[in-house]
Amino acid sequence: MYRNLSVFLQFGVAQEVRPGLYELTDRFKQHHHYQLCRVCGLRSGFWDEGLERALEKTAEKAGFVLEEH
Repeated sequence: MYRNLSVFLQFGVAQEVRPGLYELTDRFKQHHHYQLCRVCGLRSGFWDEGLERALEKTAEKAGFVLEEH
């Protein structure tokens, strides 16, 4: 299992979201963000088109091309 994880990380199939928590990269699932409760650790994924547009607009104003965040 862990040998497979290291190969997935090496080839960009998986990524470490936080220490000890891994998920597939955006190439293998829909892009999303997380809300995380710092008290209980509950993690909830979400998608927000307005947030995506705001991030792109902020990058554009700074002269960047947003490739990932």
